Amino acid sequence: MELEILKNEEKRMNMILFVFLDVIPIVAVVYVLLFNGGSGRDAVALAMVAASLLIKVFEKKLGAYAKYMYISVLPLFGALTLGVGTPGVFGAMVEAYFLVLFLAVPYYDLSVIKVCAAVTIGVNTIGLIIFRQAYLSMYTLPIWIFIIMVYVLAIAAAAFIVFRARSLFAAVEMKEGEVWSPLTGWTPTIPPSTRGRTPPAPPISPGWRWSRRAPNLRRKSASRAPTGWACRYCR
Repeated sequence: MELEILKNEEKRMNMILFVFLDVIPIVAVVYVLLFNGGSGRDAVALAMVAASLLIKVFEKKLGAYAKYMYISVLPLFGALTLGVGTPGVFGAMVEAYFLVLFLAVPYYDLSVIKVCAAVTIGVNTIGLIIFRQAYLSMYTLPIWIFIIMVYVLAIAAAAFIVFRARSLFAAVEMKEGEVWSPLTGWTPTIPPSTRGRTPPAPPISPGWRWSRRAPNLRRKSASRAPTGWACRYCR
């Protein structure tokens, strides 16, 4: 269900993720090289910056698929960094996975949560198999299993927040489309496509018909005006 109130949220979140993917990898690589004893191969994390720039260039052509690509960059290249980079120096990569999941929530789209979860769990499971030694240099296998369990709980929480938020937004949008007439009690629903235009006129009850009465030229009465509007039941 496409909601009018969320039309601009996707563009805003795409921009936020673009900035995030440009800044965080640079800060992480600089920190690792200066304080964690990293080496030149840890610069593979900067591939996230290149990927985000590439997505930004083709964002209009990608259309609705751009958000899925933005949300998949860090989990995909994060697993590559853990496997190829210096073992054990990117200790905060797991926290970054949780951060990206929470950044997927403001899209208010369950499909974005599903893609983020599937890519994160799938790619890192494959990475744990291929680069087993590099992954186990960070955490032991029981700790990795515990992290997956906590991540699944975070996915459930994120999905619940998105579901509730969309329900509330849909209710607000429906209320904004309702107009109440105190005279007739007529309550039409204005579709989103006609919002901002003049609403249609309410139906008039047959008992309230007004007519133009011609002036009385022969007899003048103080109780009646010679001209004017009058209800046919008031004669």
